[in-house]
Amino acid sequence: MKIIYNELLRPANDLLSSNIIRWFDWDKGQLKKKDDTGRYMIAEPCLLVRISLKTKENITTTVQDCEAIITMTLAFDPLSMGRTAANAPEEVRAQGLEPYDVISEVYKSYQGFTGNHFDPLTRISAGELTHPDLFVYEIKFKTEFEDSTADT
Repeated sequence: MKIIYNELLRPANDLLSSNIIRWFDWDKGQLKKKDDTGRYMIAEPCLLVRISLKTKENITTTVQDCEAIITMTLAFDPLSMGRTAANAPEEVRAQGLEPYDVISEVYKSYQGFTGNHFDPLTRISAGELTHPDLFVYEIKFKTEFEDSTADT
């Protein structure tokens, strides 16, 4: 998992340097708890990553062929977004829809991305998540890799 995460940093660094996102991190529950100032411990828009194994098939007793699910959670401050209502002025509505531009850039950066240790990423689902304070959007990718951790 550590190797995959480190390889996911390559596109993340491009997104960070171009100011498309302001924060990239391993998802450790940052969107569930606020700090003492009442803020979440992120900078928006942020991209949080979780990696889990969906299926495993033994190749040998110590090597497995694995399918991983990489969950990318994007979070935005809705107060910084403009109105999106049909009667809103076009420039205000365009500002309100900017999170979808970020979502598109993240998708473009990771769809088909491959590292030295896993197959190209393929999006398997995407959609909004309910959150009491933030606009949250989740993209799930799948990939396959050979895990030889137990072989060493």
